[in-house]
Amino acid sequence: SCTAQKCMTGICKKVDSHPTCFCGGCSNANDVSLDTLISQLPHN
Repeated sequence: SCTAQKCMTGICKKVDSHPTCFCGGCSNANDVSLDTLISQLPHN
C-alpha cells in the first residue's frame, strides 16, 4: 500500500480519495498528476 512506501521526507499518503499517492519532496512512480497537486494548493 502507498502508506508503506518510504521516502526522504517520510511516508507516502493518499490525496483525499485519489487512488494514487505522493511522497512530499520526493519523486515517485506513484506521484499524483500535476493537475491534482495544483488542485490541492490554496487559491489566494
